[in-house]
Amino acid sequence: MGMVLYATAVGSVVALVGIILILVALFGVRYRAPWFLTALWVLSILWLRSSPPIGPILGIVVIVYLVIHRSEFTEQSPACDSGKAADGRLTGAHQG
Repeated sequence: MGMVLYATAVGSVVALVGIILILVALFGVRYRAPWFLTALWVLSILWLRSSPPIGPILGIVVIVYLVIHRSEFTEQSPACDSGKAADGRLTGAHQG
């Protein structure tokens, strides 16, 4: 019985880290790839079906956010990855 509880605790910690990283990508970094929108819809539906109260609340919050901001999830142009910051400065390996 102790080994089952240990495995459950480890799995819960790993899942919590994953949830935090997903939410940071969505709200903090504002990552907006189209595949991320699809993945978030699937995760939100799974969260709605998970144990109350945290899962359903998290699922509803993310679904509302996705509905309001669905137009932001578009294909990124290659220019976005060219090494330029938002203010036009060069970053990373592209410095000169």
